[in-house]
Amino acid sequence: MTGLLGAIAKSEPEQADDNAGQPLFAPGADYCRYPVSNAYYGVYRRTDLDGSYVIALDDAGITIQVAPSLAALMDKRKPQFDLQVSTLEDDYSFVPFLSLPTPEQAIQAIRSDQPISSSDRSGNLTLMKP
Repeated sequence: MTGLLGAIAKSEPEQADDNAGQPLFAPGADYCRYPVSNAYYGVYRRTDLDGSYVIALDDAGITIQVAPSLAALMDKRKPQFDLQVSTLEDDYSFVPFLSLPTPEQAIQAIRSDQPISSSDRSGNLTLMKP
């Protein structure tokens, strides 16, 4: 469900009345750099969005986005936080967290876990077997 919703959200413009569905990257938005940033990665948060952040890995164009899950925002029963990795060619979705992960937890998850779905820049979606 997370992988499908993430792919749909990227292809459809969002009409949300609060922070739900706002993109983490927006031209002209102000970003704060977290003090946990180091020489290997930088952690950034949009000043107008709470509960989400972006990790820029090295300078290779690879980012990790952590944001409230679209599925959880629709369900409203339990919070979840999506973890998505974007490369120059593809986006990979991982199993959501039940609470906001630290940047170190997010990095560890992409190193140790398999993605649940991927989508390329032309919109092709691949669901992975568990």
